[in-house]
Amino acid sequence: MRERKSAFISYSWDSVDHQIWVRELVNKLRKDSGVEATYDQFQTQRGTTHLPKMMVEKVRDSDYTIIVLTKKYAEKANNFEGGVGFENMSLLTLLQGNKDNLIFVKRDSVNFDEVMPFHFQGHYVIDFSNDNEFEDKYEELIHRIYNVPLYEEAPLGPIPNLKPKKALNDMLKPDNPFSETVGLGKAITDLEKDKFLQYMFMEINSLFKQLFDQVKKQDHSIQYVVEDISKYKVLYKLYRNGSEVTNVKMWIGGLFGRGISLCYGNMINAYSDNQMNENIVCEVNENNQLTLKLTMNRFGSNPTTPKEIVQEIWERNLKNFFK
Repeated sequence: MRERKSAFISYSWDSVDHQIWVRELVNKLRKDSGVEATYDQFQTQRGTTHLPKMMVEKVRDSDYTIIVLTKKYAEKANNFEGGVGFENMSLLTLLQGNKDNLIFVKRDSVNFDEVMPFHFQGHYVIDFSNDNEFEDKYEELIHRIYNVPLYEEAPLGPIPNLKPKKALNDMLKPDNPFSETVGLGKAITDLEKDKFLQYMFMEINSLFKQLFDQVKKQDHSIQYVVEDISKYKVLYKLYRNGSEVTNVKMWIGGLFGRGISLCYGNMINAYSDNQMNENIVCEVNENNQLTLKLTMNRFGSNPTTPKEIVQEIWERNLKNFFK
């Protein structure tokens, strides 16, 4: 049988609505999840209470201290002002000894830096700022309190037998060692172009995921969802605080035939390819090698590699949505 846990909630008296939200969270923890949760107002209503002594004892004796972060909480904590300031002196001891006993939750819809006291910087925060996501965040909080992973971790499989892979352009070259010295050259076929575009599609798709992971890491209010519509068609949905910001659809083919098409914006039809904002084609350079080209780029640059193309798309078409 799982052991019952206790939790003390540390917060600031920002407003009546905020105090009600904290009280409802405490009662929900008690009623729905069996957590022996409490906060200052439950303690003071029982009789005369020595507040500093009560705060020290609750922080010291509870399994967890749940810190409800707001801008006012951060201001009071940074200045060691009032009850919040006194609690934070006790919490600093926990931070040095057993920081796993501290759980941070965020309420204000602002950047994390604005609600996080300087001495707590760098710790993970459960974001309760979007009321539409309350149940999901509450579930995460309960898993944290009872130390049960939110997601199942797959067991390790066998190590693959990997071998080095030749560069794509090397694979497209003929094996005859005299092919270049003869000087006639071998024309690159449409089949080779199609394989090249398929390989580049997968490379660009991987780079988009790395890009959006980095954006998400720098701003925790940003999330993204990937929909693999088919093997060579993918849709990225980008959100801030749960609200859709923009989408990116990428697929092989399009209005101009052979190439990789992209479409940006909201309300994108995942299954209709009649609208596009960019087309990436493959060209054969003077060395008889395949390269990429943005055909609708209006800004004068000429990116030719997957990384350069993803960087260009971010700078010119997506970055402004997240400023």
